[in-house]
Amino acid sequence: MEVDEFGTYSIEVGGGNLQEITLLRCSLCQKYVTTDGYEIPANNIVSREGTSKSNMRTLTMQLNSGIYQDLEDLLDLEMGGVDSVKMMNEIVALGLKQYRRTLSP
Repeated sequence: MEVDEFGTYSIEVGGGNLQEITLLRCSLCQKYVTTDGYEIPANNIVSREGTSKSNMRTLTMQLNSGIYQDLEDLLDLEMGGVDSVKMMNEIVALGLKQYRRTLSP
């Protein structure tokens, strides 16, 4: 999948309820998917939410192959399969939790 656009969108999740979620758009098929890889029908998208550049960050990570393999094995054991998007989301979430802990008094 080649992503040419990503952003936060309000989507209808049923019963008229809205949820804000980050979506990626494939440049080849023009379909929208979540960061977990689930397709969201275009007619469920209500609006695109504005974000400012000051709220966005780029994250670059380097993992040695041993740690990466250990993470893949753990993800396979715990979740029944290896999904690199979910794995990276978990790594980022753990990093953010640790970051917040170090900032807390």
